[in-house]
Parts: sequence; C-alpha cells; structure tokens
Amino acid sequence: MKTTEELKAEVNARLYRCRNGMTVDTMTRMEGAGRGRLLNYGVSLADIRTIAEQYAPCQPLADTLFDSNVRDHRLAAVYIADPALFDHNKAQRWMRNCRTVEIADCAAQALLCKVTDIIEAAAPLIGEDVLTSHAAVMSVARAASSHHIAQAKAAELLSLIDPVKERCDHTTLSATTFMLTTLNKAGHTALTASFIDSLPPQAHAELEWLKQ
Repeated sequence: MKTTEELKAEVNARLYRCRNGMTVDTMTRMEGAGRGRLLNYGVSLADIRTIAEQYAPCQPLADTLFDSNVRDHRLAAVYIADPALFDHNKAQRWMRNCRTVEIADCAAQALLCKVTDIIEAAAPLIGEDVLTSHAAVMSVARAASSHHIAQAKAAELLSLIDPVKERCDHTTLSATTFMLTTLNKAGHTALTASFIDSLPPQAHAELEWLKQ
C-alpha cells in the first residue's frame, strides 16, 4: 500500500503533466480576496476533478494536499476529502484556510455543504475576515439549496448574513448574491427584497436587480 507522501507525489506528477502556463496569468488577474499567492500549475478544474476522483475518498491525502502551497493541490484536496469525516472543528479549519475565492467556492460546492450540520458549523464564522465569511456563506447556501427551504428557515438564513451586510466588497457581495438567489428560487422573494432594502446604499445598488 502506498504511503500518503507517495500518493501526494503521484497526484502532483499527474497535475504537473496537465499544467497550462498560458492560463496562470489570467487566473492571477481574476483572483479576489486571498491570503498570499499560491503556486499555480494552471490546471483546469475539469482535469483536477478527473485526477482527484481516482483517489477519493482519502482523507489523509486530502489533508496533506490541502496544506500545500500549490493551488492545484488544494483544489484536488477538495474532491478527495470525505465529508463524513468532517466534524465542526475540521470544517471550520478548512473554511478558514481556503486561501482563495476559487478554492472557497469549490470547497463549499463539492465538500463543505455535505458536512453534517454545516449551518451550525459555518454560522459562527460569518463576520470573520472576508474570505472566511465567503466560504461560510457559500457552504450554508449550497447546503440549503439541496433541501426544501421553509419560510422560517429562509428568515434564519438571512439573519445569518446580517454580520456582513455592511460590507460592500466584491467577495462578500458575490456570496450574498448567491444566498439571495437561492432563496428567490425557493420562492422567498418578499424576504429577499426586504433584506436588500436594509442594505447600505452601495450594496443596495449592487443587488437591487435581484428584486425584479
């Protein structure tokens, strides 16, 4: 049986063979909030998923890759990780260490939304730094979108994003937009419209189209 380090070297070699330097500059320019520049092979998400799915689930490998300073390793970790092995503390550690908006979005969609009681785990993180809040809101919204959302639950979800309603940065607004769109699709347009009306002027102007 291969060790975790051997598996990591194997994944790295496969990712490196798929590298695309021509896309790295574009990815770098598109980066939003982040915590320091990661090395970037420029591998497409489709290729990363194809490679990762051949190793999933393998939490020790995912943990090792997620600690890497390589963007492509961290994204592979998201698809290799086993959500059944995430308690609240582990989910919070990953949300706090996504490093980029791209990783936060992929982690929310493919992994964190599947963690048991992710709303309870994510709620305390909303209102922390911009990237952690983004990961938390996206995880909650993704989890909610997979179930029927009753009016009381919709009101609860909107109350969760109260701590960030004064922020008008692009990253926060993108997560807020996704949450409001999710609730609109569930039929809670009056609640989302009322929430938008309570936002500061700049955020209100950015999101007013969701009321139409």
